[in-house]
Amino acid sequence: MNLNVQFAGLTEAIIEDAIRNGLAKTKTEVLRLGLFELKNKYHLAEGEPTVEERKLLAKFLNSLKKGDYATEKELWTALK
Repeated sequence: MNLNVQFAGLTEAIIEDAIRNGLAKTKTEVLRLGLFELKNKYHLAEGEPTVEERKLLAKFLNSLKKGDYATEKELWTALK
């Protein structure tokens, strides 16, 4: 899905803070991480992750400090 979105005010500030704090490198990554948080909180899309989602999680895992989640499986378990 491709989408053009313009954010202002609080939503823009949240996105910029997430980037500034190193949670993500781009606005798109911030939105994706937000979607994973929704999945975690409300148990959405409980099926197996797609190849693209696995790649995204691998990037996210590599950016975390050592010891947070040792493996992708541990992260998926935590997200469920």
